[in-house]
Amino acid sequence: MNGFLIINKQEGWTSHDVVAKARGILGTKKVGHLGTLDPLATGVLVLAVGKALKLVEFLMGCEKTYEAEIELGKVSDTYDYEGKVERQNVKGKMQIAKSELKKALESFEGEIEQMPPVYSALKIKGKKACDLARAGKKVELKPRRVKINEIKILNFEWPFLKLRIDCSTGTYIRSLAHDLGQKLGCGGCLKALNRLRVGNFKLEEALLINQINEEKLLLLERGVEGMNKLLIDSLEAGRLRRGQRLKMQSSFVHLRQTSADKKSKCKSQKLDSNNFVAVFENESFIGVGEIEKDVLKPKKILF
Repeated sequence: MNGFLIINKQEGWTSHDVVAKARGILGTKKVGHLGTLDPLATGVLVLAVGKALKLVEFLMGCEKTYEAEIELGKVSDTYDYEGKVERQNVKGKMQIAKSELKKALESFEGEIEQMPPVYSALKIKGKKACDLARAGKKVELKPRRVKINEIKILNFEWPFLKLRIDCSTGTYIRSLAHDLGQKLGCGGCLKALNRLRVGNFKLEEALLINQINEEKLLLLERGVEGMNKLLIDSLEAGRLRRGQRLKMQSSFVHLRQTSADKKSKCKSQKLDSNNFVAVFENESFIGVGEIEKDVLKPKKILF
């Protein structure tokens, strides 16, 4: 049993809850996920089953798309509705012009230094920051460099704002909501979050957790769609399985992804690298290889 599942996670479930439920339904412990969603959040949670787990390292850097609802004039310690409201706007109904809002949002586009929320799963000396914060201990996190490709205003009626955000992995939408509120001078916190996409895994294909079964598994190839492909014959495939390196030959068919193909699929540092290739024995996917100086090395051979 090998492949991927795209789950439409419902509000209130932790990512671990979804994994545990999937393990029970599928009857296997070999289930993991490709990136945590907060309990408040809904939408795409990608599960890797069986040998798909060996491809997770190539997918962890995939870009993501979210729809976020933000309430301005309100601040919480967790930067969202899950936390304690610490401050509300006391100026009454503020009138923020859409042009001012747009200008503020544009300042967050591109590569930025973003401070993660204290209440997050980031580790500090082996312990989660959120656990330390709940225990009343001082938590010191460092800003992280992330990239926000685009922020689009879907709707704005004070105090509620709805955005569509395309961003790199590691971006905290809660932090964006908080930082936007600070920039506008009124405060802001995340009201709702729906993840629409993780790489080439989209919400339109997602299933509810009680709809999954073995027949719904997506092919392992979905995990390497952003990679260049290399077609080899059975003799060379056998050598790769034995851990041998292969000199690149004219008989190998090297199919390179176009920029448009990569943009529409999973963009991550590893998948975007020309060194890694999805290796096919004739027409069957067998794993991932790495090309260095015209030599093909086995990286993750699955079959």
